[in-house]
Amino acid sequence: RTYYSKVGKQWLYYSADYDVIEDSDTLDAIYDQIIETGGSTIYRDDKASHLYRFHQFAYYNNEFPPTSLDIKGKKQYIKAAFINESLYKALIQSINNDQKCKDMEVNDALVIAVMLSFRLGLRLSEVLKLTLSDFEWSKEWWTYINNNTYGSNKSPSASRKLPLVCLLTEEERALFKSYLLNRNLNLRKKRKTNVLLISSALSPKRKIDKNFVSSLVSKALKAISGLPLTFHSLRHSAISRLFLLGIEFLQNTKSPLSHKQYSLLIPYSDEQRYAICETIFREDVSSVFFNIARFAGHSSPEITYCHYIHFVDLALSSYICAAE
Repeated sequence: RTYYSKVGKQWLYYSADYDVIEDSDTLDAIYDQIIETGGSTIYRDDKASHLYRFHQFAYYNNEFPPTSLDIKGKKQYIKAAFINESLYKALIQSINNDQKCKDMEVNDALVIAVMLSFRLGLRLSEVLKLTLSDFEWSKEWWTYINNNTYGSNKSPSASRKLPLVCLLTEEERALFKSYLLNRNLNLRKKRKTNVLLISSALSPKRKIDKNFVSSLVSKALKAISGLPLTFHSLRHSAISRLFLLGIEFLQNTKSPLSHKQYSLLIPYSDEQRYAICETIFREDVSSVFFNIARFAGHSSPEITYCHYIHFVDLALSSYICAAE
C-alpha cells in the first residue's frame, strides 16, 4: 500500500505506453518525472528511496535495465549523449537504406521523426502523436505539442510551442515540405484535424509502433558509432545545442573550437543562429535556463541543467576566452 500510494499510481500513469525493459533512457526519464512532481525536498527524497528499492526488485526479478538513480534520487552518473552533424547524416542514410523500412514504406516518415527530435528536442512519444493541425503555417511554422486523440503529454509542462522554420536547416526545410507534398497535401489549405504527420503506410490515422522506431534508431546509432546511443540521444543533442547557442548569443562570447569542429555541433549560419536566439531567448539573459527548460518541456531548469546540458565545459571556455 505504501509503494502504491507514494509511487505506484504515478508509475502506472507514466509507464503505460512504454517498454521500459528495452529503453533505459525512458526508464530514467520516468523516474525523474515521478520524483520531479513531488512536493518538498523531504517528500521527493522519500519517493526516490521507494523508487530505488522498487527498481532493485524489478532489476533482479523482471529484467529491468540498470538505472543511474541512487537511493536518494541523485544520479550516480549522467548519461551524457550528443550526436554530431556527421553522425546524424549517417543515421539518416542508414534509415533510407534500411530494407525493413522500405518494405513497410516508412523510410521517409522515420527520417522526419528523427529530424524533428534532433532539431526540436522532441520525445519519441511527442513526435509520433503529432497531427497536421499541430502546425501553424505562419512564418515561423510554430509546432504545438499538445494532448490529442493519439496520446497525452508526460506532464502539463510538456505542452509548448516550438519554432520549426528557424531550427531546421535549409535542406531540412525543403525535405519537410517535400514530405508533406508527397502526401498530397496543399500547404495553403487547412489541414484535417485528425491526420497524423507520421503514420503507418496502411493508414494516415495509424501510429507507427514506437518500440520499432526506438529499436531501429538505437541499433543504427550503435552500429555506426560504436557508442550506446539511443533515440533519446537526439533530444539530448537538441537541448545541448540550444544551450551553446544561447550562451554565445546572450553573453556575446565566441566558441574556442575551430570552424570545422564547431560546424559538427552547430550547422547554422550566423544569420540563422541569431534568428533562433531571437525567437527562443528574446535577449533575456536572466531567463536563459528557464527558456531552455520551456523548450524541453521541463517544469524546472534543474532537470534540464542536470540531465540534458552537456557542454558546460565549452561555455566556461568561451567565458575565459572572452575575458582574456
